[in-house]
Amino acid sequence: MSIHKKQSLHLLILLHFCSLFICNCGSRQIKDKDSLDINHEQAKSGDKNSYENYEKALEKAQEENNPELQEMIIKDLASIPTDESRELLKKEAQSESTSNEINTMALNGLYEQSKASDDPEVTKKIYSDIIDIIKKNADKNNGLSSNEIQILGEIKDDESEKLLIEDLLKPSENDEIRKSEIVQALVRIFVDRKNELKKQNELESPDLEKKSKLEASFKNIEDTLLNLIKSDTSKILKTTILNELYNAYTPDSRNKFMAMYNSNIYDEETKLLILKVLGYQKDPGNDEIIRSLKSEFLKTENTKEHTRILNRIGALMPEDFKVIKAELEKEMEKIIRRKELKALSAKGQIIMLKTVLKKYHISDVLIDKIQAATEELSLDKTTPMKAEAVILFSSVREIYPNKDFFEIQKAVQNGLRLPGLFLAILNSIDKDFTSHDMKILTIKSVWKIEEADAENIYKAYQNEKGLLRELLH
Repeated sequence: MSIHKKQSLHLLILLHFCSLFICNCGSRQIKDKDSLDINHEQAKSGDKNSYENYEKALEKAQEENNPELQEMIIKDLASIPTDESRELLKKEAQSESTSNEINTMALNGLYEQSKASDDPEVTKKIYSDIIDIIKKNADKNNGLSSNEIQILGEIKDDESEKLLIEDLLKPSENDEIRKSEIVQALVRIFVDRKNELKKQNELESPDLEKKSKLEASFKNIEDTLLNLIKSDTSKILKTTILNELYNAYTPDSRNKFMAMYNSNIYDEETKLLILKVLGYQKDPGNDEIIRSLKSEFLKTENTKEHTRILNRIGALMPEDFKVIKAELEKEMEKIIRRKELKALSAKGQIIMLKTVLKKYHISDVLIDKIQAATEELSLDKTTPMKAEAVILFSSVREIYPNKDFFEIQKAVQNGLRLPGLFLAILNSIDKDFTSHDMKILTIKSVWKIEEADAENIYKAYQNEKGLLRELLH
């Protein structure tokens, strides 16, 4: 045999062995990390047979109940951005023979490939595949899983929005956590729409079609969430929606929430939740709401209204609630008492005084005695006039500064029936004497009463002079 023929034969034999080596390597069984790494390199180099190895290995791992190997293979496939790897991931993501954990891992692998892609068309195709898988899984499992909700919220396309809203509005009980997750995912899309709209509005020539779609999506999500707040849905879900919307509305959150609070379309429970969210912000504007609520409280004596207003104050300022409540109740007591006393004033000063002074252990008999002493003093004809009479007449002049002596002389004969005379006498004594003892002695002398009674009268005057002055108007 010639040398040339021998060389040709050797070359054919070498090529045959290389072909066998490559085929054997391409069909090598994946059973551990080392064999997986070899298959991974071959797949990356474009060897189509490697994907058959992946598929067979996944089937075998399923048969042998080897989730660790399944997980290794799926993670490996996720790192190879090819049509073939995506097809295998799609198959595993919706396989009914594998566990939910493996389904989830395969779906996440697809999503990771979409994030790694620089080609918008590829990303769009992967998104479409993911949504198809999630739809099928949702039908099968009667709802979205937490992982699927998370992915849909990050995809942020029209279909993901639709799926999330459909699942959110499905009637269900004791599913607050999952529905809260859907709300959070929807609000991520909502914020994305808001930001995209802002960009469009800043352009000199915005894309009107795109802008219209963004506005429709923004309004759809907002209306869905606000309608849920208006409905009889649970307090937990309402709270989640309000917290998420407050953050999403930034920087216009407070204005939006104040408009909701002042609207008639939300029930009292919802308004309390709105106030709670506002209260968390520690905004100075909360003081204005409190002032308004206090004013509203003091304008009515209706106990149901008082309860409603106090509940709102407690929702907005829970830390200060006890102090504010005590202040309001004390002021309300004063208002009610003033009204009662004004009604009594219409019946006469004597009756009103007896009512005001009763809590100071000043009896009706003592008031009648003081009235008699005042009338007697008004008839004093001594010259010069006694000091007690001077106090009486000067007190009446304080009440009627423009009347002449004869008019004052006539008026003073009414005694304590004259509106404000009791207060005017005590004002005069309090102003003219510095010493407490002299004040008590003078009160005792003017009205011819015991020292203990004079002490009680002065104490009552100190505490009630503001009220008595108010009752004269």
